[in-house]
Amino acid sequence: EPLALVDKHGHPMAIDSAGHLTRVFSETGAEVRDQIVEGTRRALADLRELGYEAHLSYGCLLGAVREGRMIGHDSDADLAYLSAYTLPSQVILESYAMERQMRARGWKVVRMSGADLKLMHRLTDGRIVHIDIFGAFHVGETFYQLGGRSGVLPREAIVPAGTVTLEGVELPAPADPEAVLAFLYGPSWR
Repeated sequence: EPLALVDKHGHPMAIDSAGHLTRVFSETGAEVRDQIVEGTRRALADLRELGYEAHLSYGCLLGAVREGRMIGHDSDADLAYLSAYTLPSQVILESYAMERQMRARGWKVVRMSGADLKLMHRLTDGRIVHIDIFGAFHVGETFYQLGGRSGVLPREAIVPAGTVTLEGVELPAPADPEAVLAFLYGPSWR
């Protein structure tokens, strides 16, 4: 018989960009997508209230700019914040402070590296969606963003923040989303 890739609730599964078997957004109903966007909005609001220049990044930013919605083959939400610091050790200390502050606000947090966190956001369909928070900072003319990106990207491309619309919700974005997407994905990002 044909192989049926479904979870214990019968929801279709797929291999995500990290090679994990998971439910992707194309297999997620509108009500649950709304919960994901609301969790993302809440995480961004908490980060900004705590003083972090946070915005959509990676797949969330790409989906918002390209189509106004989450990318079908994606399975998490991606955020980045521009650190106030330039020394990697200071960026890491700042990220640990952020982790403590987000835990105090009720988030379950998993640390992935010095400036890379995952917030766990439980959905009504039983799964937990990760909201990734990647640290970003400048050292001289070089811009670094966790997730393995480095190169030339001026501060003005990131701040002051602008907005984009994702699934009908206006969310913080870099000042120049197209420049940031070209930095993250190359000139053919569209």
